[in-house]
Amino acid sequence: MKYLIIGLGHYGATLAMELTAMGHEVVGADGNGLHVDSVKDRMAASFVLDATDEMALSVLPLKSVDAVIVAIGDNFGASVRIVSLLKKLKVKRIYARAVDEVHKGVLEAFSIDRILTPEQDAARLLAQQLELDGATPEMKRDRLSVFRAIPFLLGFCGFCCCGSCGFCRCICVCIYLSTSCQTGT
Repeated sequence: MKYLIIGLGHYGATLAMELTAMGHEVVGADGNGLHVDSVKDRMAASFVLDATDEMALSVLPLKSVDAVIVAIGDNFGASVRIVSLLKKLKVKRIYARAVDEVHKGVLEAFSIDRILTPEQDAARLLAQQLELDGATPEMKRDRLSVFRAIPFLLGFCGFCCCGSCGFCRCICVCIYLSTSCQTGT
């Protein structure tokens, strides 16, 4: 897949390098030439430009990428303006980073495809890792086998009592793992 990342600070640069390492084509843009210079050799193309300027933004390959990722975190105004311009230019898939609840609320109003909250996601992941670190060896083994089994079992069970939430499916999988599936499947 091909991605355009706007904002090549720590988060955007790391994302660009990871996507490139996975074999994706990445184009990057940032107003700071030092940010661009630090990752330009690991991307298909890079641009030093002010993405808040509609004319400058229009030189980017907006229509030929699978998604545009606005990875700007520190400049709330620039992030919102860029998302607004991308919507105006009818970009097909937009992801944007939010650093707090206000930022997230504003981005939600644009109905973009995904709002990224890397700080919160990293905190949740660390909490889960710390929980597993404190578990007994038996608990670790049980939890890991449940996590490995869920994708496999969802294909066979997949029951959701309300029909839409997906949470019920998880409960049914847990029941299926411990005894038998309550749906009879």
